[in-house]
Amino acid sequence: DEDEDEDDGVGGNKKRLNLKKKPKVKMEQEQDQAKKEEQEEVEVMVEKGVQYSLNDLIDAVLYDLPKDCFCRMGLACVDMFETDDDEFCMGRAYGASHGGVVGILRYEPTILPPFQQYGEEKMTHAQMLTSRVGKTLVHELGHCFMFDHCTAYRCLMNGSGSLEEDVSIPMRLCPTDFDKLSHACEALPSVKLRKKGKSPTGAWVDRYNHLSALYSQMAMGREVSFIKSCIKVLAKWK
Repeated sequence: DEDEDEDDGVGGNKKRLNLKKKPKVKMEQEQDQAKKEEQEEVEVMVEKGVQYSLNDLIDAVLYDLPKDCFCRMGLACVDMFETDDDEFCMGRAYGASHGGVVGILRYEPTILPPFQQYGEEKMTHAQMLTSRVGKTLVHELGHCFMFDHCTAYRCLMNGSGSLEEDVSIPMRLCPTDFDKLSHACEALPSVKLRKKGKSPTGAWVDRYNHLSALYSQMAMGREVSFIKSCIKVLAKWK
């Protein structure tokens, strides 16, 4: 039979498997069960106090770092500590070390419930976890660029002493740190325009439009409001 000898595109003459799709309800039940088991595993790890040395994890991240790599960040799905006195530590990147680590475990909504005052109740589980981890990841990247903790503004580079304070920090750089980033990243369109003596306003608007779309997708209402305010101000400069 020609159909049986036909190449299936996988490599070699093989018969196609007649796979039946699982009912949607059954798939959803299996996904819910897997998510429940994962959450239980997270809760058990925190309850038992299983922690890993943050410094050891950073050493692993920095091992055999390529010469053309400015920085490398690691995401750890475990609870971490930095010193013996620490209850826990969510992330660390030492200035000019070109690497750091961010922990995910305690950002889990099953461990740290949503804060209504920061709009987290409107987020899905994935949106909440991504926004929390992403914010700390960018914060630690700032330290790789030699940014210190900001004490002058409400800024992404603010330090925090608790998880609630951590969540309250905005996902945006203050004017001072944004200027530092522009100085460090000469490839930014706005920097190139300024070097040519041209207005960077258009490049800034493009950047904020892209950020607005991303933050809307992530249900980050505070950041969307801030970005729209920036765009309105920039519109007056044209």
